Amino acid sequence: RRWDYAAASTYKGAVAVADPASASTVFTIPADAQSGQTIHLILEATDDGTPSLNRYLRAIVTVK
Repeated sequence: RRWDYAAASTYKGAVAVADPASASTVFTIPADAQSGQTIHLILEATDDGTPSLNRYLRAIVTVK
């Protein structure tokens, strides 16, 4: 599994995910993010099957 910052975000700066290899993680809204901007994070999970299957989930955070 892996967390990635998605280009579809309206916030275009860098976003650091605390533990990108964990199923559960945290991140801090950047100080220069403005109200109404969105930050999209994608979780990619891969199973151990043959063939391996991938699943993607998107979390969208709107800055207040």
